[in-house]
Amino acid sequence: QSMPVLFRIFRKHILKRVYLKKVFKDISIAFQIRNNCDYADFFLVSEDDAHEQLTHAREFIEAVRRYLEDIGRA
Repeated sequence: QSMPVLFRIFRKHILKRVYLKKVFKDISIAFQIRNNCDYADFFLVSEDDAHEQLTHAREFIEAVRRYLEDIGRA
């Protein structure tokens, strides 16, 4: 339940940066997949989907790194 609150805070304060908008969408999808894996009666994630989520996670880390660099220069 706390994750939607964190998403709203993330959107409000951090998503002002254009390069983070796609990352937020990817995080939302990953959160949905995680919920399905945890709570659905039967849910499998393909290897391709797992690799795609790993790519998105790396993009998220890079976006946060760039954001921190940007605010460090402000």
